[in-house]
Amino acid sequence: CIVGNHDGLPYYTLTVGQGAKISGASQKWFVTRRTTTPQPSQSQQKDTTIFVCNHTHHPSLYSDELYIQKFNWITTTLPPPLLQHGRMRALCRTRHLQPLIPCTIVLGGGNGTQSTSSTVTLQFDCPLRAITPGQMAVVYVGGNGLVCLGGGPIENHGPTYFEQEKDLPLHLHPSGQNDLSIAKQQARTSLV
Repeated sequence: CIVGNHDGLPYYTLTVGQGAKISGASQKWFVTRRTTTPQPSQSQQKDTTIFVCNHTHHPSLYSDELYIQKFNWITTTLPPPLLQHGRMRALCRTRHLQPLIPCTIVLGGGNGTQSTSSTVTLQFDCPLRAITPGQMAVVYVGGNGLVCLGGGPIENHGPTYFEQEKDLPLHLHPSGQNDLSIAKQQARTSLV
């Protein structure tokens, strides 16, 4: 259903998972994605649709993989496990204050992109909220001392749990240091 119309993208924040101000709405809405369709005539503007959901933990905000087209490796050679197997375990961060999240680095993109050393897919053990194209993903390895392997701008996220018609698991990664809703949710489930 159409919740409302907008006057153009410059007036709206498009950070996935942030609140969308919709005039007259009695509840808070969250941006899940946007699409832009060019119109046949140059005189017509692009048709841009902003998709929203009505809950901060809606399945359309969660995905368990992301794609990076231009990954910048810190060293000139790939890590040996990645060279040998095309995948390796690591830790990832997509937001400044977000806790490190376990992931698997896979060479190549999941969007049918060519496999190069600068194209990677990050697969998460459990879904991550609000993976936003344009933001940076940085990966690390190590136990006591972390070593940064590199990072790059997020090209896109994988299919959302809503698109896959999957329920969210009980355990979710906090999306940042101030995400108290996850901590409260996990505390409630541990009491049950």
